[in-house]
Amino acid sequence: MSIYLDRNRKYLINTTNPKKIKVIEDTLYLFEWTEYQIIVKTDKNVKIKVKIGDEMLEVVHRIDHSFIIPFEIKNHIGKTKLRIFENCKDVPLEFNNFEVLSEKIPKIYGKDLDSLDIDDVIKLHNKFCEDIIGEIYKKCVSLPFSIYSPTSFEFVEADEAINELFAYHFLKNNRTC
Repeated sequence: MSIYLDRNRKYLINTTNPKKIKVIEDTLYLFEWTEYQIIVKTDKNVKIKVKIGDEMLEVVHRIDHSFIIPFEIKNHIGKTKLRIFENCKDVPLEFNNFEVLSEKIPKIYGKDLDSLDIDDVIKLHNKFCEDIIGEIYKKCVSLPFSIYSPTSFEFVEADEAINELFAYHFLKNNRTC
């Protein structure tokens, strides 16, 4: 299955499994551990870079002036960013949001992935995120925290030289190498 990423229909995302990609409004849903390709048909002299999250992807050039960028999202679920740069300029994309789903989420709820369509997986994913955030919120509310408690320590600057024993222990315990 293929979906155009931009309004000019120049950038195409492709996967062999149509159950692993979906567009709902302005969100493109992808799965972790699934192979995808971004295909760009353009001039030979154009410099293309693609970044997903914090990872810069490797661009493969073909003879017919096409760029192929294979990628697989690993160990990441939730929202991410996809950015395409053409000659160091950001390409405006059709989708504002990119979300990565996991095959493991349905298993947590005792569901078989093969019997679900991607809309059901998205609902389970959203339920999972709401449940996790709810648990974190419950834990945070019960933590002892007071706005009026001191959160810093004052210090006084002195003209005296520091104690050599203090300097030794400070430097010994705060090494960066």
